[in-house]
Amino acid sequence: MTWTTPAADRRWERVVHAVVDGFVHERAVEGVYLSGSLVRGRDWFSDIDLGVASQNSVAAFQKVWALRQRLSEAVGPPVRLLERGWGHCRMVAILYGKSLFPPSGLQVDVVFSQLRHVGEQMPYERSRVLFDRSGRLRGALAARRRQKPALEIRQDLAERMLWFGFFVHDALKAYGRRDLFNFQFLLEQMRGAFYHAAGERSGRRVYGSKGAFRYVTPAERKAVEVSYREFTPQTVRRLARVYHACLATVVPRYGLQQEFNDLDRALEEML
Repeated sequence: MTWTTPAADRRWERVVHAVVDGFVHERAVEGVYLSGSLVRGRDWFSDIDLGVASQNSVAAFQKVWALRQRLSEAVGPPVRLLERGWGHCRMVAILYGKSLFPPSGLQVDVVFSQLRHVGEQMPYERSRVLFDRSGRLRGALAARRRQKPALEIRQDLAERMLWFGFFVHDALKAYGRRDLFNFQFLLEQMRGAFYHAAGERSGRRVYGSKGAFRYVTPAERKAVEVSYREFTPQTVRRLARVYHACLATVVPRYGLQQEFNDLDRALEEML
């Protein structure tokens, strides 16, 4: 019964080894795997995303979930713990300070579920098995969907297109009130819609802004960077044009021409 991690920076190995070691000795644990940015390609500021599968019983799950506090202290005292849940999963987010992990601390997210629900933990993400007691975890991970269903992507894009017109309207009102704080908040909603569309254009999922720069052109990046510095109606128009042009390359793939036409009419009226 062994597990391995690739040769890597001790920053991550220290935590991963400590957490996995804590689970190996609990018989209710079926396995542990690594996911997220450390599988896709790490950088110095990468978080650690771990999935934990218990045996398929409520009692086993509760026993494994009860280990979270002790495991969070395996490499030193955390500064914060945050718990949340969805579907059949529960997660603990563990935040360590810069005294343990300079220069900016480290976040570790550990998601728990029974083995039969492991596909709900971090869907569509690449994974690397670290510990698999019976070999069943590998099979469960292999059975997950590799890509988000096209219907869900279509719904996400359509919803963002619908809201975009409201963001434009409210951003222009914020400018009229000389409310810079609200103006930048609304521009960030516009930027988020653009990042999402730019990710889809490249066949990637982008939510928020993390890693979005990888999927934008130099001209688009310049427009986004300028939007953080300028407080003008032209800033709103420029971002709207960037989003519109990006969407035009994505819309045919998901049959969203009518929604795109509706957005066109809304932007014409407001801009």
